Amino acid sequence: MTVDVMGFLLAGTYTALGVVKAMDNDSFIQLGASLIVGGVLGYGAYLNSKDPPRPLFQLSTELLLAGIMGTRYTLTSDVNDGALFLATAASAFYNSYTYTEDLSNQIDIDDFLGRVDSRKITIKIPDIKKAME
Repeated sequence: MTVDVMGFLLAGTYTALGVVKAMDNDSFIQLGASLIVGGVLGYGAYLNSKDPPRPLFQLSTELLLAGIMGTRYTLTSDVNDGALFLATAASAFYNSYTYTEDLSNQIDIDDFLGRVDSRKITIKIPDIKKAME
């Protein structure tokens, strides 16, 4: 069983930098947000460490955070936000390269669009008029 070191490292980095910035700004909201984000990234790294790996959760979280941190860096020009953006983007590229086969197994476009006959869902609506008679 492999361990997603990059994912756990990214989760720890987000949590540590968030806690440091929250203590610097005396912000409990920022402290809670950094703990939640670190926990979500840690859970994604845990899912990648299981057998078989399920990287979709962590990859989508990393792409969302890369967008948020890139926007924050654009608006504030803070070096920490830029560094987190680069770390998150690098981790997303690393995970998409490392877990390509697992991603293709986890994402099935035909299944998503309902083209697989064995997984079609049919909903039968009862006829109320017949039930009333």
